[in-house]
This record gives sequence, structure tokens and C-alpha cells, in this order.
Amino acid sequence: MTIKYPQTFYLAAGYKIAEPQPLPDINLESPAIQVLLDFRIHPALTLLPETPFDEAQHCLANSHASVLLVVDRNNHLCGVVTAHCLADQVAMRHISAGRLRRDIQVRDVMTPRDLINAVDYSEIARSSVHKLVTLLKNEGVPYLLVADSSNRRIVGVVAAHELAKLLNLQLDIGQRPSFREIFEAVMH
Repeated sequence: MTIKYPQTFYLAAGYKIAEPQPLPDINLESPAIQVLLDFRIHPALTLLPETPFDEAQHCLANSHASVLLVVDRNNHLCGVVTAHCLADQVAMRHISAGRLRRDIQVRDVMTPRDLINAVDYSEIARSSVHKLVTLLKNEGVPYLLVADSSNRRIVGVVAAHELAKLLNLQLDIGQRPSFREIFEAVMH
């Protein structure tokens, strides 16, 4: 019996990279669990607090993630960084305060763990996408970490940016200034 293998071919000119398409079965009434980026299936992108600013900026720019988790050497959550945290303006504030760009680390710009909004997995499991979008808007946050409080694990993230793309919606959720940003604005 001859084993038949898939046939290969050379690509002709004109092939484009496929773009993500909204899943037709996900809408505002869908279960919220369907839009969770589940870290048990898709590993979280993580950085150490001592990661240089430019390296973190590069990592975020070259990933499909909108949130990077900052963890210690024991994999405990320390904070998160987003494009907002890693904007060049943030680096410039540190430089204007006398720091060298190469000395700026993720710990200097991250949103610390105790200021991060989270929702329990059990709440997501009982909710709809509409309720999740409303929660993001009401909290004024661009993302929510999803935690399983029964075993103290961060199991995923829901990002407004990703929801907007998935549902083909306009979701303008402003990033609240961090405590550090408010402190620096008051002190300068």
C-alpha cells in the first residue's frame, strides 16, 4: 500500500497574508468566555521587572498582544505594561528627570499589580460579551485580567482593543492615568 503525502507547490506572485476575520458566531450576546485570551491555551507574554524599556517596547511591537505581564523570577505577577506604558513620551519623562534611556526598566513604567483591574473567571463564565464591554467602559480600563481566585492564578486577559477588532466595533476606552503619572504631574 502506498502512503499518500500532501503535495507541495511553489508560491506564485500575488499571495497576501490572511487577515484575522471576525468570528461569525461571536456577538454582543455571546458568552464572555469566548473572547477570553486564555493563558492555559495561549501562553502569556511575560517580562521581568528588570527588562530594559527598549527591549519591552520591541517585544510589544513584535507581538500580537496588547498587554504584557510583568512577573518575578517565581512567576508571580508584579504588574503589566501596555503600549501606553511603553510610549516614547514615557521614556522622555524619565530622560528629562536625568535618567539615561538604557537605564529605564519595565519596573519604572509598569502598572503595578495592586492598581490592576481584574475579574474572577467565574464572573466571566456567567457573563456575556455585552456585559464585558460595558464593564470595560464603566471601569474606564482598556483591559481586564481574569483571575481564578480559587487557586490564585491569572488565567487570561480581555482587551478592549481585541474586542473591538473581533466584533468590528468602535470601542474608545481611555486609559486612566496611573498613580505615578498623576504624582509626576503634580510634582512638576
